[in-house]
Amino acid sequence: MTTELKPCPFCGEKVFSVHEICNGFNQIVCWEFSCGNEVCGTKTAIYIKERDMAIAAWNKRAAQGEKI
Repeated sequence: MTTELKPCPFCGEKVFSVHEICNGFNQIVCWEFSCGNEVCGTKTAIYIKERDMAIAAWNKRAAQGEKI
C-alpha cells in the first residue's frame, strides 16, 4: 500500500505529517494529518486504527477542485 499522501485540500501544500493519537492506555485511536504550511495549519483526525488504512482514507477524498 502506498504511503504517498495527497496535498492539503485547503492550501495545496505537499508536505503533510501523520501522527498517531493514543488514548491513556497506549492504544492508537486515530491518526492526525497535519499540513506543513504554517499559515494554513490544517489538522484532520481519521479514526481508523491502522496507519495504512487511514492513509488510504485520506487519499480517497476528491482532488482539489474536483467535483464529487
